[in-house]
Amino acid sequence: MKTLRLTHDKLACFPVELDEFGEIHVLTPTKGIFSELVRVVPATQNLAGKKIDPEVAEKTLSDIYGVCSKILSRNIEHKLISPEDVERVLMISDIIVFIEAYVNFITDTAKANEKN
Repeated sequence: MKTLRLTHDKLACFPVELDEFGEIHVLTPTKGIFSELVRVVPATQNLAGKKIDPEVAEKTLSDIYGVCSKILSRNIEHKLISPEDVERVLMISDIIVFIEAYVNFITDTAKANEKN
C-alpha cells in the first residue's frame, strides 16, 4: 500500500513576503479559519468599494486584522503574526489585495485537488 504523505513538501503553500518577517509560506486554512475568512470577505469587499460605515469601521478592521493574523500565522516557518503586527505592517490596500489573492489560492488549490 502506498503511504499517504501529508508532509509540508506535498502541501500547497502560498508564499507571502512581509516587512519584518521575510518570506513565509502560508498553508490552506483550517475549517475555523475558513469560516472566519468567509465572514470577513464581504467587509473586505466593502473596503475595496469604499463603502465604509464609520460606526462599524473600527470593529470591522479589528476583525479583518484578526483573521489575517490567523491566516498568516498558519505558515510552514511557524512564525506567529499578531493582529497588531498585521495592523503595523500592512496597509488596508495590502489587506484587500492579500485577502483576494488568498481566496484565489484556496480556490485554485481546491480545483487542483479535485483533478487528482
